Amino acid sequence: MDILLRLRVKIFPFFIKKILGLLRDKEFYRISFVYLHRKGKGKIYFPNIDDPSTFNEKTLFMKMYYRETPIDYFADKYRVREYVSQKIGARYLVPLINHYEKAEDIDFDKLPNEFVLKMNHGSGWNLIVLDKNKINRNSVRHQLEKWMKLNYYNVGREWQYKSIKPLIMCEEFLFNPDHTPIRDYKVFCFNGKAQFVQIDLDRFTNHRRQFYDRDWNLQLFTTLFPREVIPIEKPNHLAEVLESAEKLAVGFMFLRVDLYYNGSEIHFGELTLHHGGGCEPFIPSEYDLILGKMLKMKRR
Repeated sequence: MDILLRLRVKIFPFFIKKILGLLRDKEFYRISFVYLHRKGKGKIYFPNIDDPSTFNEKTLFMKMYYRETPIDYFADKYRVREYVSQKIGARYLVPLINHYEKAEDIDFDKLPNEFVLKMNHGSGWNLIVLDKNKINRNSVRHQLEKWMKLNYYNVGREWQYKSIKPLIMCEEFLFNPDHTPIRDYKVFCFNGKAQFVQIDLDRFTNHRRQFYDRDWNLQLFTTLFPREVIPIEKPNHLAEVLESAEKLAVGFMFLRVDLYYNGSEIHFGELTLHHGGGCEPFIPSEYDLILGKMLKMKRR
């Protein structure tokens, strides 16, 4: 590789991070917004954060101005279990095998063959183990320690992540009856009312996405990833999925409630205050405004 290209690959991202770190929140949000819209091939526009009308603009407005502190624990995947237990019952929680303050405390010999290791203070920091005899335990510990040192707040400036104390959680791995990985249903709740359900397909290979309304009608839009046009069968327990999400979303202008469903049982996944960080493009773009009109803001 040419020496100048090597320098560009190593140094350019470093300076980009430094520059972004110097920006105020509003400028950081706008740059992140344009970047993701370009990446997702969405219609690029500069968001009006102070007088929002689209869904993304209102999400950025909430990121910017709604920063009450007991809500930070809703982003903590360990502490939020208490809230879920109080609101809908402990039976909806994914069974917790153990939790650790340090990766070196994990005793793999005492764990089942299949499990999930996840960080409580970020999003996407998960390791799925389907056979513990096939993993490199030192590599797993090394990856977990790297995540322990990161602050997810720096990724998208979502304030609720800033003060979470890092913790490693070990949960049971959930399967469908045919032993395939369980699907999650991301329920969009507007002012406490479940309106849409997002389904992600082939996330690690050919990522596609679908949206359904609360009556399970396939919608004509997607966000960030291509839209899958082949419908998925309506879940047998859809009413319970929506009702559980609404109980958790009481008092929120917007909350995305992620639930796992295997055909007979529903389990809680996580709560998301700001879908896509307020930066994911809608395709077609007019749905950004359509969903924005559904989100009634309490102004300050």
